[in-house]
Amino acid sequence: MAEGKSTKIVSLKDIAPHLTCALCTELLADDVTGICESGHTFCRFCLSRLDECIKCNRRFVKDARNYMIENMAEIVKYKCQNYYFGCKTLLSADLLVKHNLTCRRRAVSCPLEQIPEVLCWWKGCLSEVLDHVKKNHGDRLTSKNYFRCPSLESTHWLTEYKGELFLYYKYIKDGEWNACVQSVGLTEDEFKGVFVLRSHNANSNEVIEISFVVQLITSLDNVHRSGRCLLLDHIVVKQFIKNKQMNMMVSIEEILKR
Repeated sequence: MAEGKSTKIVSLKDIAPHLTCALCTELLADDVTGICESGHTFCRFCLSRLDECIKCNRRFVKDARNYMIENMAEIVKYKCQNYYFGCKTLLSADLLVKHNLTCRRRAVSCPLEQIPEVLCWWKGCLSEVLDHVKKNHGDRLTSKNYFRCPSLESTHWLTEYKGELFLYYKYIKDGEWNACVQSVGLTEDEFKGVFVLRSHNANSNEVIEISFVVQLITSLDNVHRSGRCLLLDHIVVKQFIKNKQMNMMVSIEEILKR
């Protein structure tokens, strides 16, 4: 690199769309390319069907290949699992796994599908889930990232916060109190759910505070097994109950990257 020149960092996501055949737009990986006199690149199959370049009407260069395009396409040759549902993202293998988890075109279920009191069976794209929730479950949707949860009954809330959609659910199972916060996956940001129980007695310092990194929505059994939830027996919880009200606060906080 010449002295004084700065290095420009380019995302693979920006490069990938330029590594496709000029006719069929398929990625030029695992294929022999051909080029025209202007440099437009085609896959072998499309090249065999053309007499001249469809972009500039110039002739093709005999036995010429675009090795740079072929090599770069080989690196980012992996398609998003939702490629044929509209997501044209092409990535290297190590980046694709994370992308598939947050792809806006991936199929998802309603966050309330696993809540026994609701059992909503809606399914659609990740990009549609927020509109679905606002239209069908608006009475359980809040924009606050903190709230009291005094009820001794099973309780659920949906929270829209910092571009993400969260599901909070508190319930009793096998005589134990469970509470968890999960995310739908609208962003790649990290969050934590914080649960605070305080004694109703103003003279008492009895406090329980537990926090967990928020995970993508999964079955309640998986959450329970992972340990990423509030799990307390009734003997402990009754210290924070008075007049059939639980003194419990829940908050969702962004984990800032250093």
